Amino acid sequence: TTYTDEEKNQLLETLYTLNKPHNILVMAYFLSSLLVGVISYENTPYLILYGKSGKGKSRTARMFNFVDIKTDNLTSYQYKVYANGWGCGFGLLDECKELRNDVIQLLKENATSYMYDKKHGQKYKHIYKLCGVLTCNDIFDLKTNNPDDLAGFLRRQLTYKVRDEDIIEGIAKDVKYLLKNRLKLQRMFIDWILSQNPKELREVYEEIEEEEQYKFIYFGLGLLFKFWTDNGFDVDIKCYKDILNMLKEGEQQ
Repeated sequence: TTYTDEEKNQLLETLYTLNKPHNILVMAYFLSSLLVGVISYENTPYLILYGKSGKGKSRTARMFNFVDIKTDNLTSYQYKVYANGWGCGFGLLDECKELRNDVIQLLKENATSYMYDKKHGQKYKHIYKLCGVLTCNDIFDLKTNNPDDLAGFLRRQLTYKVRDEDIIEGIAKDVKYLLKNRLKLQRMFIDWILSQNPKELREVYEEIEEEEQYKFIYFGLGLLFKFWTDNGFDVDIKCYKDILNMLKEGEQQ
C-alpha cells in the first residue's frame, strides 16, 4: 500500500490522540515486534491487556496486528499455521478464554526461538516468529488444564489492566477511520523502522538495563518516542516511564 504526505499527516494526527497507556503499549510493542530478525532479544513476551468489555483493549491492537488468531480450542498446530512465515510483527488473540497446555508450551518456546522443526521423513525448519497481544476481560478468565503451566506463562508476559480513566470518549469516527486505513498506518511504522540504522538499534537495545521481560517493551517505548519526535510531535518521556512502572505493578498484582 502507499500513502501521500497529506494522508500521513492526517493519520498520524488522529493516531496521536490515542495517548492512553494501552494504546501506547500496543504501538510500542508493534515497533519492537518488527525487529525480531534484527535485535537479539533475550525474550519476546506477549502483551496481555485485560479489563471489562468496552474499554478498547483490542481496538488499537487491530490497527497493527498482522493476523487474527482464532482462540476457540486453539491447538499448537493451529497456532503454527497462523504464525508460520511471518517472521516479525504480532498476532492478536482476542477475548481468549482457554489456553491449552500445548499452546502455552509453544508460546514459551516462541518467546526465545525463531523456528520449529517439522518432521516428514526428514527435518524441515519453518519460520514462525510472531509476537502476540492477548486480550481478555479478566486475567482469571484464562483457563488451562494445568494451572502451574498458566502461572509460569503469565510470569513471563507483560500484563496491563485497562482502567476506566483509559477510555477516550467521542472518538468512534476517528477509530473507524484509523481501522479503515490500518495498512497505511502499518506501512508508516515499517517505513520509519527501515529508515533506522540496524547497528545503532542493536547498540541501544544492548545498553538497556532492565529485567529481561521488560527490555523488549522498554526498547519499544523508546522507539515510539523517537517515531513521534521524528514526525514532529511532542511526547512526554515521563509518561512512557510511568507506563513501564504500571506494567511492573501489574505483574505483582
